[in-house]
Amino acid sequence: MKSPIPKTRRNALPNPEVVRDLYDRYHKGNHVPDAHVSSHWREYGQKIRLRLDQDGHPIEAIGYGFGDLQIHRVPYRVLSLMSMISQVIGSPDRGSLMRLMVAGWNVCRRSGLAFAQDAFRQVCSLAVIERHLSRKSRDERLAVLMIGDGYGFLASLFKERFPSSTIVLVDLGNILTFQSYYSQRAHPDKLHKVVSRGSGSDFPGVDFVYCPTELLARISDFSFDLAINIASMQEMTRDSVAMYFQFLRQRMAPDGLFYCCNRERKVLVGGEISDYREYAWHPKDVHLVDERCPWHKYYASFTTTANGPTVLGMRVPFVNYYDGPTWHRLSRLHTVG
Repeated sequence: MKSPIPKTRRNALPNPEVVRDLYDRYHKGNHVPDAHVSSHWREYGQKIRLRLDQDGHPIEAIGYGFGDLQIHRVPYRVLSLMSMISQVIGSPDRGSLMRLMVAGWNVCRRSGLAFAQDAFRQVCSLAVIERHLSRKSRDERLAVLMIGDGYGFLASLFKERFPSSTIVLVDLGNILTFQSYYSQRAHPDKLHKVVSRGSGSDFPGVDFVYCPTELLARISDFSFDLAINIASMQEMTRDSVAMYFQFLRQRMAPDGLFYCCNRERKVLVGGEISDYREYAWHPKDVHLVDERCPWHKYYASFTTTANGPTVLGMRVPFVNYYDGPTWHRLSRLHTVG
């Protein structure tokens, strides 16, 4: 699928050199994935496409495997809306969800993305997180770590809700390039910087910081108030998951929160098994939310799979269950020195 990039919006990027830097490093055909890259992304990462014009602005952006936010077709948008409405009606938190949906729609409109089912699920997660953040945090400069944020929608939405925050996005470099582009379109009045091997580890006053996974140690000066991972640790190697947990235990603020929403069990294309219960949890971690995720039960699609709801023995069309259940936790991690 191609993401339309209107020419009238191309000059809106406040820091186009960030996109160019990541593009040069990860999209020019000479980048070899590091050992920590799972079989999932070794296969699906090859389907990601990005082309820049001579001024460094994307003229084609084709994401793959990190959400439906590039699908603008009207029939799919209608189907997605019906799925969202069905879940909002059944939610006890309808008011918060509707307010966040409006904010999310505005973020997608500015960035050129589609407010579809994956965006809605991230809205649901943010509603849970917001309930556990103090009221004064809206005016504080929170340091937030987004691990594997796809197109950068959740980072942009969080910035919309908490304008004073600093958002650090960490991901594989070829995916991070998309985040650096769409987040700039969503927030063209903010300061965006990228981490490189030669850059420092302190970013005072920066709104968005983009950090390739292999340079995680370069952001060790941060003390994070919040870290979020949604549906990407399930696609990592065990060593990568352990690396992130170790980093978080060293870099979370004393009252910091970690939100983790991933499949309970997933077998990757190379045969590796990702098991939520085998992540590097600690007996002293305090879980404020710890349950099967209620909005990761079903999704709408024009393809009806064998796995889905039935009525009177008849398969309900266009509504499918996921391949496996998803668990989410909002935790205060036991920290180390």
